[in-house]
Amino acid sequence: MSDQGSSLRPWLALHWPGLAVGALIVAYLAFFGPLTVLQHDAFQTTAFDLGNVDQAVWNTRHGRPLAMTNIEGLTNRLGTHVEPILLPISLLYFVWSDPRTLLIVQTLILALGAWPVYLLARRALEDPVGDPLRGSRQALPVLFAAVYLLFPALESANAFDFHALALAPTFFLLAFYFLETERWGWYALLAVLTMSCKEDMPLLIAMLGLYALFVRRQRLVGLATLGAAALWFLLAVGWIMPHFDTRGVSPLANRYAYLGEGPLEMALTLLTRPGLVVEQLAAAGALAYLRDLLAPVAFLSLLAPQALLLALPPLAVNLLSSNGFMHQLEGFHYGVMLAPVVVVSAAYGAAWLLRRWSRARWLPPLLGAVVLAATLCYHYGHGYTPLAADFSGSWPQVTDHQRLGEHLARSIPTEASLAALPYLNPHASQRQQLTMIDRLENGQLAPLHEAEYAFLDATNSWPLHPNDLKAGVESLLAGDYGLEQAADGWLLLRRGAATKTLPSPHLLWDWAPRPST
Repeated sequence: MSDQGSSLRPWLALHWPGLAVGALIVAYLAFFGPLTVLQHDAFQTTAFDLGNVDQAVWNTRHGRPLAMTNIEGLTNRLGTHVEPILLPISLLYFVWSDPRTLLIVQTLILALGAWPVYLLARRALEDPVGDPLRGSRQALPVLFAAVYLLFPALESANAFDFHALALAPTFFLLAFYFLETERWGWYALLAVLTMSCKEDMPLLIAMLGLYALFVRRQRLVGLATLGAAALWFLLAVGWIMPHFDTRGVSPLANRYAYLGEGPLEMALTLLTRPGLVVEQLAAAGALAYLRDLLAPVAFLSLLAPQALLLALPPLAVNLLSSNGFMHQLEGFHYGVMLAPVVVVSAAYGAAWLLRRWSRARWLPPLLGAVVLAATLCYHYGHGYTPLAADFSGSWPQVTDHQRLGEHLARSIPTEASLAALPYLNPHASQRQQLTMIDRLENGQLAPLHEAEYAFLDATNSWPLHPNDLKAGVESLLAGDYGLEQAADGWLLLRRGAATKTLPSPHLLWDWAPRPST
């Protein structure tokens, strides 16, 4: 027994950091996996973008690549985003065709990003002669992996529906690691996977090309990366999106229209009208945004500008947008690509300090304490775990009302066309024809587009005012629609149904608001 213990101790001394990172990944999965699934079960997900992506992936699995009607004016998701990664993801729908598949995949891939963070930090913090990390230096790569998983912008993307962009951080981190270790085949594969997550990801990969060219002194790799990234970006933004976006509803056509039409005209505006750029950055609160971005790592990223500059494309995409939501680090998914760059550049900044004061044994534990304190302080105010001040301490509650809503959603024939409120949308999005009801237009719920069914909830009319929902339902019943099912505030209307009156209308419309869960 003592012999086994004596042989185990050296092994643990050598491998405990990797085991600790593995435990952090498992803990993240154990928290955010159930959280995101329960949010969906509690009707806290919406059409943007779980319902939208689920419809596109479901159609792809049934032989209609990325077909989607859930954004008014589009018939294919390529008109709003170019995300080829959804094509291989659709194969999972042969195993489990359910929007929760997307939520689980997103959580898994995001969590795995902690491993390349650990590998990059360990490599940066190693002694120049290649001696293994010892003592407090050995714990620093584990700390940066934890900082990554606690980064609120990352957690926000995980908790907010599904977005293919949220898969990119892990692919990018692996591409960066393989670039640093000169494993070119793996680097090329992960660079391609990163670019497949969204049409602007080639800009980030182009920054890796510049890094390879000027930092790693890999001329061929750098030029090849720049060429491939430029080609894919121009193809995605200059041809694919305009081809499928015939009515100008894409984010590119709306959020950056003030810069011009098309990527080339926009780039020219950025170069020739710096005053316009400064004005937009000021309106977006760029300085406060940067302050909050770097605060979780105690601003160590500033000591490694060669790595931090990789964040320029996602910074520009967010801060130059006219959409105010994109100027928020948390609350949505827009800041997710900044998390890997900030954390890795902070690890590189720490490595620079440790090389500069290599004899200061007190420096590694001090750096670790400062970074941990900065992360926990920022997380307390902005995070999504029980360590945060706003965490309610309870999981989303799935009530009988929501279980009935799920049952009604599943009763709608898949082959039927449907219009539904935004938060009902992803519960019935696996169909060819789907629209999202988001307004009252000329006394009618819109858009309907001749949908066979309308799926509504009188207890929560968001984003419509309850009076507008009531007026819209009465208008439908006065027209071609009739009541198919009604229970506990849920309404399922069908075109051609015979029933034209609501049961207990006063009870239905005077329903007490339910507490949010």
